[in-house]
Amino acid sequence: MGGEASGGFALEKLVEKFAAAGATQIKVMASGGGTTGSTPWDAAFTTAELERIVAASRTAHLPVTAHCLSANSIRQALAAGIRVIEHAKFRSPGDRRIDAGTRAEVASELVDHEAVV
Repeated sequence: MGGEASGGFALEKLVEKFAAAGATQIKVMASGGGTTGSTPWDAAFTTAELERIVAASRTAHLPVTAHCLSANSIRQALAAGIRVIEHAKFRSPGDRRIDAGTRAEVASELVDHEAVV
């Protein structure tokens, strides 16, 4: 399953569509992923838009996971109530404090130039 939406109402409707189709979780691309036309260092949604996704997901009893490469997208996802952050690739040592005070799981990846470890 996959989809694209812009704006709070459209995002809520997309979550509802996935829930009706049998989704077991919602994964949101909170920042670009490095594909053509995306910018991994920019947040893809506002905090308010992420909050709408979280609210719609809670209504559907679905957990939300966020693909976050930039520190700003991590902060926004946590502020919106998302508690599983994937990748956190551009997080610097000083940004480890991002996780403080939340009950979030951050699944970071270690990368050397040959393989994902």
